[in-house]
Order: sequence, then C-alpha cells, then structure tokens
Amino acid sequence: MQRFFYLDTSSIIASIMNTKNKHYQENFVTLKEINITKSLLQKKFNEKGLKIIITDEVDSHFFKLIDGIFIKNDDVTLYNLTNRYQGLCYSIECFMILWNDDLIFEILEKIKYNVFEEATSLEIIINKILKDQKVFYENVAHELSQEEYEYIKRKIEKKDCTNCSNNCEDNLEKCSRWDNPELIGRTKVLRTH
Repeated sequence: MQRFFYLDTSSIIASIMNTKNKHYQENFVTLKEINITKSLLQKKFNEKGLKIIITDEVDSHFFKLIDGIFIKNDDVTLYNLTNRYQGLCYSIECFMILWNDDLIFEILEKIKYNVFEEATSLEIIINKILKDQKVFYENVAHELSQEEYEYIKRKIEKKDCTNCSNNCEDNLEKCSRWDNPELIGRTKVLRTH
C-alpha cells in the first residue's frame, strides 16, 4: 500500500510569499500565482517520485483572502510563516522543491511575463503571417532529427484515423501506422509536448 503525504495550499502560499518578499518586496499572493505554482510543483513532486498530494486547504489563522489575493493576517510575520511551513515538509526532497527560491522565482517571472500563454499568442501570429500553415508545420517536422520526431510523436496522446495523414482508411480507434507531420511540427513550434 502506497502512503501519500498531504501538503496544504498554505505551504505553497508561504513559499511564494517568501520569494515575492525577497525579490519584489511584496507581501501578497494572487490566485493565478497559486494555481500555476501548485500545478508545476505537483509535477515536480511526481517527477521525483514523491507521494505528495497538494490539497486546497488554506489555514485562516495565517492567511486571509481579499478580492482574489491572499495576504498574511496582521498578527503573523513572514518569519513565523516561513518557520511554520518549512517545518511541515515531510522530507528533504519536498523541502528542496517547495522552498527552492530559484524555482519559485522562475515560476513567478514566467507568470509575470505571460510565458504560459505564449503558445496561444504564437499560434495567432503564425496564422496571421502564413498563408499555408500546413506546409509550414510539415517543413518544421521534416527538419527535426529522427529521434526528436519520434519523441514528439510518442508524446501526442490522441492518435487515431481522424488525425492520421496516412490516408489508409482503416477507420480504427488506435492507428498502428499513425503519422502526422503537420501535427508533429505544430507541437514542436508551439511547445505543447
């Protein structure tokens, strides 16, 4: 039986607030910052094989939510928050990810400059300047090394006859000869893998 450890959102807020205070001299955390950071930290925990589940619980003794922004309660110092929530990490691996100032700062900078919305914007630009996006994406795919082409091909989840370019007309739910250079090129350019 696997044993999971639960980490509440208060820990995420405390870590973000600590980094924001250090780099931006700010003492608040937005819901957008929390949601994106939670998602990326959960991914990091999973990559490291840590059995951690981040819950949505926020300790109202330490934080209050006002208009979509979390702030610390008046009687709580940043020092108290940091000490409390650093101590709740069940392992050194958890601590090294959650309280990695460089990692949290990098996430905050990407949020600040809308890097997570970049793929959508890039696709809009490409659609405006190119008359034939299909040819463009196919050309990108053909320029990839065989290894990278196959890697991206493996990462594409939906592979069936509806998006296969082989025109075999087998009409199968899972296509064994699946290929689609346009989709592979699009995935490479928009970094959706």
